Amino acid sequence: MADAQYLQENVGDALTAALTSTAAAQPDDPVEYMAHWLLKYLAVEEKKAKVKEAEAQMIAEKEAAEKAETAKTDEQTQVVYKIQKIKDDIAACNTVEKLYSTVVEGLIETTSASNTYIALLEKKTPPEGEEEPPEPTPEPPAEPAEGEEAPPPAKLAPVIPKFAALKYVFANDQNDYVKGVELPSPALGKKPSVSWNAVESKQGVLVRNVMESDPPLVFHDMPLPGSFACHPLLSSETDTHVAGGVMGMICCDTLMSDTVLMERDQEILREVAAAASATYERLVTEAADRVKGEETLTSELLEEATTCPEDQKPADDDDVDKLEGKIEAAVATRVGKCKTALREQLPMAKASEHGHEMAEISAYAEGSDGDRVVKALAALVGGTAGDLAELFELVQGFDVKVVQEAAVTASKAVLNPEGAEELTKASGGFDFGAKLLFALLSVLLELSAPAMKLVGMKQAAEEARQAAEAERIAAEEKAAAEAAEAAPAAEGG
Repeated sequence: MADAQYLQENVGDALTAALTSTAAAQPDDPVEYMAHWLLKYLAVEEKKAKVKEAEAQMIAEKEAAEKAETAKTDEQTQVVYKIQKIKDDIAACNTVEKLYSTVVEGLIETTSASNTYIALLEKKTPPEGEEEPPEPTPEPPAEPAEGEEAPPPAKLAPVIPKFAALKYVFANDQNDYVKGVELPSPALGKKPSVSWNAVESKQGVLVRNVMESDPPLVFHDMPLPGSFACHPLLSSETDTHVAGGVMGMICCDTLMSDTVLMERDQEILREVAAAASATYERLVTEAADRVKGEETLTSELLEEATTCPEDQKPADDDDVDKLEGKIEAAVATRVGKCKTALREQLPMAKASEHGHEMAEISAYAEGSDGDRVVKALAALVGGTAGDLAELFELVQGFDVKVVQEAAVTASKAVLNPEGAEELTKASGGFDFGAKLLFALLSVLLELSAPAMKLVGMKQAAEEARQAAEAERIAAEEKAAAEAAEAAPAAEGG
């Protein structure tokens, strides 16, 4: 049974077909016919198997190619997604420091670069006997025809300063040492460089092999193997200039690694540089607006603090109530405004990324204008410059009406020590925090004299009241004693 099953499974189909063909052909030698038929059948089956195998291989290769293409497309899509995310993250940055770190981290993630660093373009003082070429002036527009409006003035092309340097301000951790390093322009005696070529051309540069660079690329005073790419940070169009001013440079390299920067890496660098340029401009503009707002605030505060309104000026003939009313009005307005500004603008902890905090005043150099103001205010309110939390609370709770003469004398001595230039609201050594403190100190010192006078007047009034009361009591006691003496005499009569 097993033999029959074996034959049926392995040669049954071939023998059945051979017998069928033999019966149909009815050859003279059926055995020989059948033998040839089986040999031909075997050849045909082998060919079918090879064709099937070839078809299977073709299908497998096609599927592999499609899979590879899909993987490549997915990888490219992922790269595009990552680049877009980096650009979105760059656009969302609220500080320059955050912008720098986002750019550096993003380029290392999406390119073959192992190192990334950022430089800003800074103007430098020309060598003795030389000067910066003047910026060209636009040609006046042609006179308009009658009835037509005059065309707007032509915008100038941004000028790259002749005497300048690329100063590196940020880098990935492995290249942190480059911070502060400067690459001077050729006009300052530095040999031509790839980075300055990029500045002057306002175009990105890709050097696949640093060892073959012209001009030479030098790192640590020596050429090192690897690739290098850079792209300038370019300004946008303004009211007076067309786009394309160079603000700085983003650089990447693969030094001492096996990777090579390619055109795709350069394209990513170009896209990131464009996004970074726009955000950097925005952040610089926002910072300038904040500084302008702070200057307006402190200017108004200093003017108000140091200018006493007529209705608050003490007069020699003011009685206690009138003098106290003037002081209370000054405290409610000028002192109150200064305290509010300090509380809101110089709190113990920053209220926002761009805010200020009390800790800033601890950084003033010994003897500087800011240091004198802080110590003078501390002396007035009874605190110390070393305990900012206590000083903050003392300043906010200080009542000028109880000021002590010794504190006023000490404060004035610290503020304007003998031999030092007197500090005024126009002094140039004040930063934002020092201006806020000086405004409050000024109005408190101004009010200290009338406040101490008020204390004296109240004390004199109290002493007069007490003397009158004592005199009244003495008079009453005398009258009572006289009445007591007179009573027995009247009874005896």
